Amino acid sequence: MAQEITRENVSNPLPDAGDPRADGQRSGRWQSTLSRTLHLSQKSTPSGDDESKPGERADADTEAPRNLNDYNQIVTIGDDLIRYETKGGKTVEVDRHATPALFETVKQDASQMSALNQSGEDGYGVLPPDAEPPGKLSDYRFIAPPDEVAKGVIRYEMQNGTRVVVAERANPELFAAVKKDYESLIGINKSEADGYQRIGSDATPPPYYNTEVGAPGEMGPEVIRYEHDGEKFVVARSDNPELYDYLSEQYATLGGNAEHQDAIDIAVEDGATIAGADTEAPDFNDYKRFHWQNDAREDVIRYTTHDGKDVVVSKALTPALFETVSTAQQTWDRIHELEDDGYKLRSADEDIPVLGKGDSVKSATDEHGDVIEGLKLVEVDGEKFVVSKGVTPEHFEAASSFQQTSSEDVIDDVFADHDLPGSEETNLMGQETTVENDDGEAKTVTELYMEKLEETAENSDNENL
Repeated sequence: MAQEITRENVSNPLPDAGDPRADGQRSGRWQSTLSRTLHLSQKSTPSGDDESKPGERADADTEAPRNLNDYNQIVTIGDDLIRYETKGGKTVEVDRHATPALFETVKQDASQMSALNQSGEDGYGVLPPDAEPPGKLSDYRFIAPPDEVAKGVIRYEMQNGTRVVVAERANPELFAAVKKDYESLIGINKSEADGYQRIGSDATPPPYYNTEVGAPGEMGPEVIRYEHDGEKFVVARSDNPELYDYLSEQYATLGGNAEHQDAIDIAVEDGATIAGADTEAPDFNDYKRFHWQNDAREDVIRYTTHDGKDVVVSKALTPALFETVSTAQQTWDRIHELEDDGYKLRSADEDIPVLGKGDSVKSATDEHGDVIEGLKLVEVDGEKFVVSKGVTPEHFEAASSFQQTSSEDVIDDVFADHDLPGSEETNLMGQETTVENDDGEAKTVTELYMEKLEETAENSDNENL
């Protein structure tokens, strides 16, 4: 007999069927989503005993109904003749010798109908045609072997007690998904028998080193095993997609990319710590130095911080962190290039520049002319500064505000040519307030805003302000 995943050998068992809780969990779910049968009929009659009206004889061009839901009934007449009626009232006779492929299809459909109706008698329900499979392997209580009750039919029970039967010709997508889950659960059960501990959604990735990862899918679809410090674990992707993907990338890195692995090993041997799934990127101003690993420049980057952290980051293992660190490295490289061109990086201990007529602010660009987010080039009173959002966020905000205002001046000229109001009339930041300066003139919203920024910076303990 084929192996069945039973309550005795799967994780997370439910109470016995006699437990009142199990019956209570079943009833409501069935009423809302399940029907007991497809309400199809299928019968057999000896050849010559059938008195029903004969249908048209199938030929080579006749196609079987799209799925079980299109049948009204199937009648088997002896060993070589089958008659079926569709929901639309069409009756067709299929001869085994004249159309053997169609005969086998309809015969199998009859077998699946019988299995569905018998399963209904056994307490299993049928899901709607558009139903989706359970979200996680841990949602199943058991899955019976595919084809156990009929070819193309599979039955399963959920942890809440709901029993479901699925026919391939009624819902092929759901059948394929549950069959795949069955194969995955078989692999998990075998792994548990081999001493592996099944882990769920709360598990986190193990350290990179001293971890041996098995091939993804080796024990079943989207199932992976690993060992760390003598302990053995197995996890399904549906139960913990982040961990499964991380382990899969680690397996590919260790086994399939020698240059990538060598670059990590060299950095670690030199004192670096490899970034894990829980490693957070430093603040922009905390970076001290970056190193691209020469043999894997597109995949591995290393950084040190001012407080002494030395970290190597793998694109395969931690792609989001790799992207953040790479962007920071490119931005710092551009800052140093601008310093070589005569710009001075604005520091946190300098006052926010007061920008006015004759000053300019523009966005920094890379060698391709693309704007670098978080960098502004400022010229004020003949001096050139580069302002970084990551180093001096308040300075950056002031420069961005001035740049926007300057852009509005250009737009004003175009608007004036078309007799349209300029930004002075429509810009809130340029409007006068009831607060006066030392000369008795009304301050604008922008001037008050800048004063507030400077006051905040002076009173803050944050050295970046």
